[in-house]
Amino acid sequence: MASPVPKPPDARQRRAAVAGNPVRRLPASGRTGPAPKPPVPLGTEGRRWWRWAWKTPQALTWHVGTMETVVKRAQMEDRFADADAPPDMARITALILRLDDALGLSPTGAAKLHLTFVDDEPEVKVPEGAKNVTPIRNRLKGMRE
Repeated sequence: MASPVPKPPDARQRRAAVAGNPVRRLPASGRTGPAPKPPVPLGTEGRRWWRWAWKTPQALTWHVGTMETVVKRAQMEDRFADADAPPDMARITALILRLDDALGLSPTGAAKLHLTFVDDEPEVKVPEGAKNVTPIRNRLKGMRE
């Protein structure tokens, strides 16, 4: 039995339209500038994590609504450093992993938030005689987007 005849191009319909979150392209170099002051007092490990977290590319997507989650994650670093018993450490570790997913700090969390990390474009050195020539990277840049 032969396959059905395809519809003409003007009668074809796309049934499943792409919807949802667009991919967010973040520079792999991360956020620049100093970290904001934590809204609550943190211990040594929490402050160290706080400074590190605000240098990550994911920090560019954080806003006032995520501040509570970021603070909670920093506090978990202090609680983990103070934990003595393995059951306590296991519960804290599970919560840390869940918070990392919510903030996009794990590969799974970054994928759920549609985060993509891109390298910074290297600076193109132009020879002296080619001042009016457009570099090939700039020509291709418009084709990729």
